[in-house]
Amino acid sequence: MDHPLPEPDPGCGPDFFTEFQHAGILANTGVVVTRNRLIGNQLGIYAFGTMETSHNTLIANDYFGLALQDGTFTAVKDTVRGGVGGVAVIASAVDTAARLDHVKITKTSGDPIQKFECCGFTATVTTKP
Repeated sequence: MDHPLPEPDPGCGPDFFTEFQHAGILANTGVVVTRNRLIGNQLGIYAFGTMETSHNTLIANDYFGLALQDGTFTAVKDTVRGGVGGVAVIASAVDTAARLDHVKITKTSGDPIQKFECCGFTATVTTKP
């Protein structure tokens, strides 16, 4: 018996301000997300608040490997391959700062690092090769 493919979630999409995204890992303030391998999600890791990621491998996630929203973030030696973008830094409720320390981003169809700003808040990204 053939099983039809599931319909896409109509509320999901790449716009962080008007749509939802599913994440392999959803993390909040105080959490350290380390040494995970996430493949084929809409977002690999979606984080809020103040937190750190390290040594994660994020492959072929539809939109971004890392989405960092409304806080202060440090990503150390994460690897992102594929997807539209590697890292999204989103400021919608507070100014947001992301420090990317030796984060490797390859084979994205769009810009590897993208900033999304709303409502007068700013997104800032610093990188270390």
